[in-house]
Amino acid sequence: MLTPASRLQLEPLSTIELHALLTLAQAGSTAYSLALSIAVDTQDQFRPTVNGVTSTLKRMMARGWVEVRTVGRTRQYHLADWGRQQLSFELDRLSEVVAVGRSRLTPERDIWYSNDMMGL
Repeated sequence: MLTPASRLQLEPLSTIELHALLTLAQAGSTAYSLALSIAVDTQDQFRPTVNGVTSTLKRMMARGWVEVRTVGRTRQYHLADWGRQQLSFELDRLSEVVAVGRSRLTPERDIWYSNDMMGL
């Protein structure tokens, strides 16, 4: 059984994990619908296969991030509380990365780097 500390992954999520959690935060989905939603959300820059999505969902279910509900022959995947916390953790981490990146792209910093490179 997973302990609360082991449910949260401190490393960055994979692209497919991030997009799957983002999609499931909005609504439950089948693996097929999830693959399509990820492709639409990324404007076809990332097109996971249904098998890839299914493998990812299984890993996330084992971590307690995703729950499955079977209705007839259809499996609907839903974001669990731990998955919501993991997504929140990852979005905070990405916000920090973006803030650092933006701070390094300020015009003053660009001038400093170009002058330094030219020996000025």
